[in-house]
Amino acid sequence: MLGSGGFLGKYLRETFSDSLPISRQTLNLEAKGAGEKLGELLGENDTIFFLASIAPDKGRDTETFLKNCQMGSEVVKAMERKKPGRMIYISSDAVFCENLPPLAENDLPCPSSLYGIMHLAREKMLVEACSAMGVPLLIVRLCAVYGPGDTHNAYGPNRFVRSALENGIIDLFGSGEERRPHLWISDAIRALKGFFRMGADGIIHLVPPSSVTFAEIACELQKLISGTQIRHLPRTNPITHKDFSASADSRWLSKFDFTDLRSGLLEFSGKMR
Repeated sequence: MLGSGGFLGKYLRETFSDSLPISRQTLNLEAKGAGEKLGELLGENDTIFFLASIAPDKGRDTETFLKNCQMGSEVVKAMERKKPGRMIYISSDAVFCENLPPLAENDLPCPSSLYGIMHLAREKMLVEACSAMGVPLLIVRLCAVYGPGDTHNAYGPNRFVRSALENGIIDLFGSGEERRPHLWISDAIRALKGFFRMGADGIIHLVPPSSVTFAEIACELQKLISGTQIRHLPRTNPITHKDFSASADSRWLSKFDFTDLRSGLLEFSGKMR
């Protein structure tokens, strides 16, 4: 499990307790030669969960982009040294820009940030490597995930819950009218566990059925956390939206029950108290 020390990785590590957790402290995938070391750890029938990346809150510049791409290159080198049984790559909805019609898995990616370009580049690296070696590949494009243990404090549920509980205030840019999908951490882990057990492959957009505005999230939390005030700040960026259509591949998500926003926020805020 590459990236076992991150937000998602820590939950997956608990779910797959017999996995080999590899964090930055165990093996720095940014370093040249990391692929050779990783290859020595791989077994022929192992499934690789590739979650490791430097998130945008840690850097959005060219240097960060190149480090993330280097990780992808080293993972491919490890696969070439020791062919794994399967690859599961955790990508991002950042491979798409904003303000498009509802997106599906067969839509052409169009990233607008270096972070999105990086994920698309790593997807391409793995598609080519897995195809050449005959290794089954699953690419899971995640939207923003919220829940206890988040390490990024991004604008949205994670920041709003913390701010409401600690300060009694939620800061919204403008009127908070931008729409985004937000995924409860338990849903993310439950889905990934199911994909693993079912042997899912191809590309899956792991996003809830509908996007919500940041204002809707703030208003729900105002109801759940007594005394919470909403403060409107001057907008610093244009209003953008991101929406997704139902999964194009019904094999993997047709029976999946997503947690509704209110229930997710209720459980999240309860665990953070």
